Amino acid sequence: MSEKFKVFILINTDVAQIKKVSEKLLEYKEIENIHELYGQYDVLVKVVADNRVNAEEFMETKIRHIPGVTRSETLVVSETIKEGGNESTGLNDSVAYILFTVKYGKTREVSEKLAKRDEVERVHELYGQFDIIAKVKTKTNRELEDFLQKNIRQIEDVEGTETLVVSDVP
Repeated sequence: MSEKFKVFILINTDVAQIKKVSEKLLEYKEIENIHELYGQYDVLVKVVADNRVNAEEFMETKIRHIPGVTRSETLVVSETIKEGGNESTGLNDSVAYILFTVKYGKTREVSEKLAKRDEVERVHELYGQFDIIAKVKTKTNRELEDFLQKNIRQIEDVEGTETLVVSDVP
């Protein structure tokens, strides 16, 4: 059995349409995760398809035609380094996805450092604008902030990060 084709899609919506877009996304079996976000993007979804062609078709025929979607950005997974953790999120848990840009040739090294951390549930290497996406979960917002300050920002060879804090899990 071949490995599935995975992409993350960052979605912007009309402000009043975030919940309606999330509800529509719940209808699609290709979507493994949906997260509403604070910040530059409104929704993050993980799509799993049989191959690249099926993923492209799904994005073209489904995502781009959802009323309220104003823009989307696709991040293609080149390799999964760590995929574990509990999908359910406690009411008080703080969850964030962190997008990384790293020095040329250092993606695997940084991915492996991230994968060793208990707070990091998932690590995927990407093609495109960002090199890595990691899912981080802590018990409180304060713990999340401390983890980012004391751990993520201290990793050698990281050139930049963008943190996407999850506001709600539909």
